[in-house]
Amino acid sequence: MEIMENNNIIVILLLVVIIAGGGYILLVKYPPLLAGDSGVQYVTSSAQPTSSDSGLSGENVYITGASSIDYVYAGETIGTTSDIKSLDIYAKPLDWDENLGNDGIAIHFTFYDAYGRKVIFSETSISTQITVYSPSIDIYGRTVSPRKIFYKGYTTITSSDEGSNTPYGGIRIPYSSIKISSDDYGIGQIKMSASLPTGGTMEAYENFLWPKT
Repeated sequence: MEIMENNNIIVILLLVVIIAGGGYILLVKYPPLLAGDSGVQYVTSSAQPTSSDSGLSGENVYITGASSIDYVYAGETIGTTSDIKSLDIYAKPLDWDENLGNDGIAIHFTFYDAYGRKVIFSETSISTQITVYSPSIDIYGRTVSPRKIFYKGYTTITSSDEGSNTPYGGIRIPYSSIKISSDDYGIGQIKMSASLPTGGTMEAYENFLWPKT
């Protein structure tokens, strides 16, 4: 009887070891299986933060925030520039140095496919032009038509991650590069034009009023 009990204990211990080992393999090698169907896909990306000269204007446009892994959630799709059908932008003031106060504007962008899903892409090149305009009126209430151009710059997007709405994502435009006269309230409109390698150009606008710096 004692021998049988010992054998049962050994069998139980072996089963515990096997179950624990299998759980460890699942946890380390296949974490999504334990997490269930969360609707999240994982794709690696070699895109890195880039910067480029802005071309004819002589200004610099900086792109930062590209990451090594893209997380694709519901409402997003992994695609290429041929899947892109529309563009949306969101701009906001940003402090990117150690000194107190905003240094310029960060422009976040998102590309969508024909079904309204965010297109996730990397290792590609999309030429863009950023134009900053005056408001439609000046400080005296006079109509400004056409709007004045305060800034024009060029850069190249290589990954959808570069437009992420994070403190260090987006296209940065320094205030020092935006030429605002004494009659102007501040920035009234920002336009982003994107020329796709598959052909065609799309535009997106941000209408807002930022005070002078």
